[in-house]
Amino acid sequence: MEYLLMVNRLVAVDDSDYRLPEPVRQGIAADVDDVSSELGSRVEARTFVVDTNYASLEDALAATPSGGVLEVRGTHERGTTFTVDKACTIRFTQGAQITTSVSSVAAVTVTASGVTLDGPVLVGTGGNTAGTGRGISAVGTLGSAIRDLRVLKPQITQFSEYGVYLEFCDGFQVEDVSIAGIAYAGISLASCANGVIRGGTIANVVQPAGFLNSYGITASRRTNSPSELSAFPRSRNIVVNGMTIDGVPLWEGLDTHGGENIEFSGNTVRNCLVGIAVVASSNNSGVSTYAPLGVKVTGNTVVGAGDGSNSAGIWFIGTATEYATGSIVDNRVIDTGGDTASAGNNWGGIAIDRTSSLKIAVNTLVRCAVAGIHVIAGNVGTQIASNVVEDVYSNVSGICAAVYVRSSPNSILVTGTELVRGTKTATRVNNEGIRCNASSTQHDGGGNQWSLAATPVVNSAALRSSAYGAVPVARAAAITAPPAPGATYDQTQMTALKTALDAAIAALRNYGITL
Repeated sequence: MEYLLMVNRLVAVDDSDYRLPEPVRQGIAADVDDVSSELGSRVEARTFVVDTNYASLEDALAATPSGGVLEVRGTHERGTTFTVDKACTIRFTQGAQITTSVSSVAAVTVTASGVTLDGPVLVGTGGNTAGTGRGISAVGTLGSAIRDLRVLKPQITQFSEYGVYLEFCDGFQVEDVSIAGIAYAGISLASCANGVIRGGTIANVVQPAGFLNSYGITASRRTNSPSELSAFPRSRNIVVNGMTIDGVPLWEGLDTHGGENIEFSGNTVRNCLVGIAVVASSNNSGVSTYAPLGVKVTGNTVVGAGDGSNSAGIWFIGTATEYATGSIVDNRVIDTGGDTASAGNNWGGIAIDRTSSLKIAVNTLVRCAVAGIHVIAGNVGTQIASNVVEDVYSNVSGICAAVYVRSSPNSILVTGTELVRGTKTATRVNNEGIRCNASSTQHDGGGNQWSLAATPVVNSAALRSSAYGAVPVARAAAITAPPAPGATYDQTQMTALKTALDAAIAALRNYGITL
């Protein structure tokens, strides 16, 4: 039974009274199916192309309309790059891959916006020799950036320079990465903006002869223009999250040179000389000039060799003309730092230099050589709060401090530092709570638990309480034992008593008590 709406009333009708004869109904249905099938095949033909139906990848791409899908199912060995010059999706399936036979080419070059590379499997000529081979290369210009590039589930191995190289790309996404056996950098960004790199692994970045450094992921800029930032601006507004970097033994796992609003969060970095490097970019003359700005290093785990052969777990460095800004919060740094006789190579868990209002908080630093937190010079308004340092150690260096203020000038506030004992065996373990520099300004904000240290405070006269700059009462001069009943103080005893009382009064004032 069906119901028809007729003006202001519903009328019940028997649909059998209006049903077409069955042969007619079947004929119409067949015609409709034919039309649907034909239209569907036309739509499919216009939007979905398979490479194996064409003589080359170039022919297959030419047949793919803008916004369509090219499905790569074959294996292709090439001596030239495959250039994607239109907005489309390139999807690799059924064991498809591109292998390069020449060490100086990119497997895939993207020159258009709106491109998605889905599951590309790219194999180079080898990462043990320096060259210019790239898995994926996408290079825009200052005035015409490549936009909306997506690289999903790439498997990239054995290239002589980069796994993925992006320059002047805006609004990009690189996810679920598997990159290994690369000579210089797993993923390199130059003057890129508004992007995400999330999930996956980059392993075994080799740095063969011919390269002075190497990276798991770096967000930087080119420095070869006298127009400086106006020609090659900072990389900015980029998140690197959930990555595992395993094996950049000669240089840095995660890096930014002069980046702005870069976030390294939730990553694991292992077996790298430096875990995370937030450092400055040089100018056209090679002078370190452009500091990293607003960089967040949050919730990462950095694991070193544990033998005193590493540099710092986390570096944060500005320049003489522009101080670095940002935060280092809730990271776990394990077995990093250098233990040598040279002060210039003893970096520790976290090392900072030339920063402004940097926040270092709620980090756990385990078995770091020489220093948990190493404050070098030129740090202004640094807040070091609620960090746990377990088993800071040294075998060679004479330094062994939870917080090491190496040089001057520095202005730091230290609160809530906890020094704890684990199982580390070394010549020195937890020797010092804080090692102050006599020419720097160090403020004790309270709550620091350095009682396990053999010497809780080195150069204690330089450690001031936070409010008034008074020496805390715990470090005031001791009051000489009083004389016997009826005896009197001599001049030396009176001087000592006055010094102790003055220190006590100053300490009470520091905590808001006025006598």
